[in-house]
Amino acid sequence: MNKPHIFVFIAILFFSSVSCSIESRPQGLTNETTEIQNRSVPTTSDTVPVQSQSKQMNPDDLAVIKNYAENYQPKPEKDTVIPSTPLPNGKELQAIDALANTQSREYEKYIVLIFLRLHRYHIEHFKQSYDLGSNPLAKEFYRLTQVGYNSEGEPILSYEAAYWIKNNPELLKYSLIKDEMKRIEIAGKKIQKELDETTKEQDKKAAK
Repeated sequence: MNKPHIFVFIAILFFSSVSCSIESRPQGLTNETTEIQNRSVPTTSDTVPVQSQSKQMNPDDLAVIKNYAENYQPKPEKDTVIPSTPLPNGKELQAIDALANTQSREYEKYIVLIFLRLHRYHIEHFKQSYDLGSNPLAKEFYRLTQVGYNSEGEPILSYEAAYWIKNNPELLKYSLIKDEMKRIEIAGKKIQKELDETTKEQDKKAAK
């Protein structure tokens, strides 16, 4: 079972911080989300490959990961309604292992797409991010993005995929990633509206 993020406001972060990659205009944030937004997130040039020397990419391996990523759609699982990091099959895991130290931006965007879709599903259906866990695909995402290197023991949540796009906006050229980011922005606006309405109701009650 995934553990929910303690801040219900996490989707608002993406309406404000991630949408600035699309609209170039940040919005106001809560104290909690501002602290997260100001955290330094590495870009592709900061990441560390599995080996110090990259190797040539096999197009067949890339085709396997492309097919997997573009066809992946989060859905409820057998023991929980909250989707977690998917577990690829043996062929896909072999392709990931082969591509891991190629430093390919094509490979990177497909891995990020998987986790961006998972995050989008989380906030559309549950209004918050969830722990990505530690299966082989999650570990490869952490390696690519250097996520979690300074937060040992802390859960790593699905919003990290959107942070990666925020800090690597060139990935928005990939239409499937851009579409996911737009859906994240829409979800954030919806949650912001609900929070504003709740706040108004609470203010009215307090004023009585």
